[in-house]
Amino acid sequence: MDALIKPKTNDHFTKWITTVFLLMGAVLLSSSIYGQAGDLSQIRNGSGQTKSGVLDACGDCWVNGNAGAQNAHYTEGMSIAYRSLITGLTPGTCYEYEIGYDTYHSAMAIDYLTHFQRLEPHGPFGHPAEVIDPLVFVSGSTKYSMPAQSTNTFPIPAPAPSGILSGAFNKDGTPRDVSNQAVTSFNALPAAQRAMTIYNGTIQDINYVSQATIVIGGADAETRVRIRFQADDDSVVLAWGGHIASRLDWGYTLKQGKLVPLSAAGISGSPYHMRQKAFDRVQCDANPANATVVIENISGFGNQDRSLSAAAVVPPPECPTVPSQTICAGDGSFTFTISNPEAGATYLWSFGTNTVNAVFQGGVNTGNSVTIVPSGGGNFNTGGSFTLNITASLNAIDQLCEGVATGTVEKVVVDASANPTQIDITSAAHSTTLTADIVAGSTDLNNANYTYQWSIVTAGTTGVLSNATSRIATYTAGIGDAGSSITFKVIATQAADPNSPECFDDDEVTVTVTSVGVCDVTPQGPVCQGATTTHNGSPNPKPTTATYTWVLSGYGGAGTTTSTLASANGGVSMQVNATQSYRITLNQVYENTAANTSCYEDVVVIPTPTIATTYNAPDCDENTFSVTVGSAANPVISGASYSITDKNGDAIVGVSPASPYVAPNANNFDFTNIPAGSGFIVTVTTATASCTASSTCGSPDASIVRKEDTKLTEEAVNNKKEEAIADKGLENYNIELKSGTQVKAMPNPFTDRIRFNLVSGVSGMGSLELYNVMGQKVGVVYQGYIQAGRAFNQEFNVPEINRNTLIYVFKVGDQQVTGKLIGLKQ
Repeated sequence: MDALIKPKTNDHFTKWITTVFLLMGAVLLSSSIYGQAGDLSQIRNGSGQTKSGVLDACGDCWVNGNAGAQNAHYTEGMSIAYRSLITGLTPGTCYEYEIGYDTYHSAMAIDYLTHFQRLEPHGPFGHPAEVIDPLVFVSGSTKYSMPAQSTNTFPIPAPAPSGILSGAFNKDGTPRDVSNQAVTSFNALPAAQRAMTIYNGTIQDINYVSQATIVIGGADAETRVRIRFQADDDSVVLAWGGHIASRLDWGYTLKQGKLVPLSAAGISGSPYHMRQKAFDRVQCDANPANATVVIENISGFGNQDRSLSAAAVVPPPECPTVPSQTICAGDGSFTFTISNPEAGATYLWSFGTNTVNAVFQGGVNTGNSVTIVPSGGGNFNTGGSFTLNITASLNAIDQLCEGVATGTVEKVVVDASANPTQIDITSAAHSTTLTADIVAGSTDLNNANYTYQWSIVTAGTTGVLSNATSRIATYTAGIGDAGSSITFKVIATQAADPNSPECFDDDEVTVTVTSVGVCDVTPQGPVCQGATTTHNGSPNPKPTTATYTWVLSGYGGAGTTTSTLASANGGVSMQVNATQSYRITLNQVYENTAANTSCYEDVVVIPTPTIATTYNAPDCDENTFSVTVGSAANPVISGASYSITDKNGDAIVGVSPASPYVAPNANNFDFTNIPAGSGFIVTVTTATASCTASSTCGSPDASIVRKEDTKLTEEAVNNKKEEAIADKGLENYNIELKSGTQVKAMPNPFTDRIRFNLVSGVSGMGSLELYNVMGQKVGVVYQGYIQAGRAFNQEFNVPEINRNTLIYVFKVGDQQVTGKLIGLKQ
């Protein structure tokens, strides 16, 4: 600066400014002498080019002329600085100064007011931003600095929203919402950049006089602003900036079928303006809410405007368009490519959000295209997404473009289920409902967004699969499916989307079909005449939809029998009062009639043996007796053994034939050499029954087998005790010392077969049964008559499914012995 004018007292200031304006022109001089005057000027900050080694840049080149490409350099989003020197004022007096500026001039022009110092980023121009000085005045080659007694700022109010509802677009042609611009852009600035500065005065209020409606493609629009201030000196400087509208805020519009920027640099060559409109002396009022009271309209403040050429504004780098992508879990990479790279621009990629641990392949994150892979290599296995940011650089201007694209990994997890998981083939419906559900782990949990396809994996099924392309399908079993397991598979596929792959997942579910069961009646060997016999039907438990009926007929199915059904005719079990050999038939009837079955069992009834002496000797003094067993209705029992004992159950020495005796296929035979007068008992024994008869001579009560006659003597009990103590395998059986009842099981632990040695301390009907640890019966080893003190053996083949820990229960009359068997499952 060639000369620096120091601040002076108020009464000398007019002389100072008059001297300055003598150098600047006679017009301003006369205004300063005879009345108030305003001088609106703007900064020509130079071309920004280096010429002959000298940089053409200026922060205090205030001019009244146009700022064009040859003398100014700006970018969209910067602010061009303005000032107004107002002279001829009376200190302590209040004034209102009105300005107007083009907000729309075939595109957005100056969209709002800011602080005067806003020239960043200045990188495109290769030099630091100019420092704006509103107090410098130039006359020729001499610069003068105006003295300022006071400096303060005042917040600029936000502009009104544009209200534009259509006509604005993004670079990719999609509609853009600019209805809340320019207020959104204005509010994003720091507070210090949203203020107007005054020198030698105090601003009391700034308000909008009018904000013309903007119509894209319509007429020019202007906004008018009034600044109310109180003068502290006879000369005041107001300084502010005009925000140069940016396409980053406003986007683009269609002109002749092409997208053109809806911003200051997009205006076709025509300059846009800041104007001085009016000046009034007003009543001072520090309360901005109070209406302005105009005391005097001061003329001579119109017809000043300062213009900025669109050619002086450099556009910022544009945010590129990058299509988003979706892949399926199991895929290994994404490749993103910029659809519209800008000539001369460079791009730096970065992640925004990232929930799938994605990285740039090889660390390369520059250029028009990048490839993205999982951080640990391999494939993306979890559902999630990431967003991509791009920093676009052009002419050293960096523009951060956030969320330009999204990468999504779609994961589909389907769960197949069936209800019920077991089909009752005997029921009327005999079907199951198959359901597919998209479950946790999936990116999209909405089942409605998928298509479904069910199929039968198991071969040879006879049922019908319906609604196979629905999320919920039905399978109706056929009779041929009985006793099988059927596996179903469902594939869930995301609904078709032209921008996404059709990701899918599959799952299987298995359903068992109940077997009708081979109709079976629990086999019963020969039973004693007069016994009550229980028969169990199969399957057991009976299906709820089944009806069972039992029928008795003669042995072999011919004729009739005198045996009778002893319980209700419809349960799983049936009891028969056995008087004569019989056939028992079970009819199984189901709702699914194709499954109806029938089965039977022939049961031999051992009649009570009849004993006759050769001579009718009530004292049994004859030693030859005839025994008759069987009749036409009760066939001979081949293989049965016959034994004869005295009334105490002791063997008779010398009897012929020797006892026990296996009878031939005959109903009659004789015992001889029986001591006279002894009375005796005849026993017919089969694998399942032991039937007795007593002689009618000598001892009429011999047919009554009394418990006290069959108890072991105290000596026998002691002998059993000693045997048990001496036996190393004591754990293999259990002995009841009071009664002499014992069970010995070998081997224990067992594999598939167990041999039992049994001795009972009392005579009577008895049984040996096996149970699992859940208390469920596994099998009956023996059931029939048992003679006290007489040891006998039984073997049992254990079904494979039950070769675990078992409990045996040996019961005769009121005597019971239990023990544990350890299974070694093969």
